[in-house]
Amino acid sequence: MHRVLTVAVTAATLVLSAAACSDASAGAPVTITWWDTSEANKEAPAFKALVEVFEDASPRIKVTYVNVPFVEAQTRYEEAELRP
Repeated sequence: MHRVLTVAVTAATLVLSAAACSDASAGAPVTITWWDTSEANKEAPAFKALVEVFEDASPRIKVTYVNVPFVEAQTRYEEAELRP
């Protein structure tokens, strides 16, 4: 059940990201970065496959997938916010 919920949330996130990147449909390619805090050897392969499916369906949107260890996520999010 947890895996199904996680996959559903991931799919929804990608769809919402695509909607936010509507410039891509206007012509300019868009790259988004998606950070995932799942275990790299468990859920990450499924998420990478979802990214591939999404990119195939949305060729003007490139997803940079980054697996961030959960224990590092808060610090990395804060550091990312500080960058211009």
